[in-house]
Amino acid sequence: MHKASRNIIDYAIDTNSGLIIVGENKHWKQEINIGKKNNQNFVSIPYDKFKAMIEYKAEEFGIDVVFTEESYTSKSSHLDLDSLPVYKKGESHRFTGKRIGRGLYRWSKGIINADLNGAIGIIKKVVPEALDLLIEIRNRGVGFAPFKVMNTF
Repeated sequence: MHKASRNIIDYAIDTNSGLIIVGENKHWKQEINIGKKNNQNFVSIPYDKFKAMIEYKAEEFGIDVVFTEESYTSKSSHLDLDSLPVYKKGESHRFTGKRIGRGLYRWSKGIINADLNGAIGIIKKVVPEALDLLIEIRNRGVGFAPFKVMNTF
């Protein structure tokens, strides 16, 4: 966890980012059903401890950390400018896009990485004006390429 949190801080420093936004869901591990062994492994991940590590390491470098709820960030089509409501029990919402297959999200003009769509939603909850820059980039036809950081724990 120290290495993973340090990688996040190093990336923020390398890209001159002054803000790290972390999505969080209260009770997200409560009714998980991904098989007995996977449940045990997943539920034992100390997410709050990991968040605290990011927070104190970021503070050392003057980087702000914001935690935000992430309801509907994966369902809403951010490139189509769908609204981003906060979850309320009993309410239902319609979105223009849809998650298809493994790791893909279909929006009105194509397909993007589903995790990227969710990350855009989390950013949008904290910094709504960041979406204007994203739309400008989208309209220029520039692509986004998420990458995987290999980490050994």
